[in-house]
Amino acid sequence: MGVILSTMTAQVLKWNSPKTISSIALGAYFRDIGLIGKLKDYDLVWNKKIDPSISQVYLDHPLEGYLIVKRYFEKERTEEMNRFVLDIILQHHEDGTISGFPKQMSFSKIYPPALPVSLVDSFLIEYYSIIADNTQIRLSKSLHSLKSKFEGDLRLQALELLLTKGDINIACRFFEAFQNNLKITVPKGCD
Repeated sequence: MGVILSTMTAQVLKWNSPKTISSIALGAYFRDIGLIGKLKDYDLVWNKKIDPSISQVYLDHPLEGYLIVKRYFEKERTEEMNRFVLDIILQHHEDGTISGFPKQMSFSKIYPPALPVSLVDSFLIEYYSIIADNTQIRLSKSLHSLKSKFEGDLRLQALELLLTKGDINIACRFFEAFQNNLKITVPKGCD
């Protein structure tokens, strides 16, 4: 789900270059590879009940995942997208605040294609932590929870449009109108 939502959020943001979309898809797919074999119960992460004994493992997983995938890229000698994918894996929990990890990067230092992955990951953690049978209630509460953290963030606007309109073309049209009103441009290299 994270791969699909991350790439579709990027498309709503008009980040349509094949290199950008491919990097986001691969980065989102491998974002949690650093957790494999490290946690006994992955649900502990989704339910926000992280035992202190495993919290460091969780905080270290972006760097662990980065190192795992970097070794693969070096072995296979792939160069085209490796830096982009590695940056996304390393930064997928960076959010421009002091709660981001592993480096607590400022918003301006985060690689732009890592931003939709970070937002979608935050959304999924919120979504899966809410105990409710009704999907709409979970969706609404998850988006509401993220609004305080990502207030005014265009990524949240794009994700919210995508999830509430249920159609990427409609979400793109709404976002385009919003973007035109604010005279926003697409980050260099993402278009």
